[in-house]
Amino acid sequence: MAGGDDEIRMTMASYLEIINEMPEDVVAEACFQFSKRSTRFPPNRGEVFQRCQDILAKKTAERVREVPRLPRPEFTEAHREKMKARFQALVDELKSEKNLKLDYGRVEPGSLPQKPIVERTVPGSWLDKWERDNGRPYFGLARAAE
Repeated sequence: MAGGDDEIRMTMASYLEIINEMPEDVVAEACFQFSKRSTRFPPNRGEVFQRCQDILAKKTAERVREVPRLPRPEFTEAHREKMKARFQALVDELKSEKNLKLDYGRVEPGSLPQKPIVERTVPGSWLDKWERDNGRPYFGLARAAE
């Protein structure tokens, strides 16, 4: 590069910024493709990003295409009619309110606990906690006061 070390450092930093989030195999394939170019100029940031995106899209499409698909089930007319009858029976049962319990999930008055399960306390100072955890006074403050 004609710009020297600073330009090389800036170019490498921009390359690393782009390829940092790409999978390794995509970056390796892009580098391989750029190595076969017949130009003496290195690729710019946009070319590297676009090539990586193209390779990633191609690999994703191949992965999706290779997923085996199950055939869609074919239902007979008798099965469809049976399913429609079951659905209609469910709708009729909901309309009749035979198994509908309106009080389901309601809380009876007085059934909740009256006081909270966890009582809140005011935390002490960090000095009290340190002295309680270590079993001795904090000597740093005593010396600082002298």
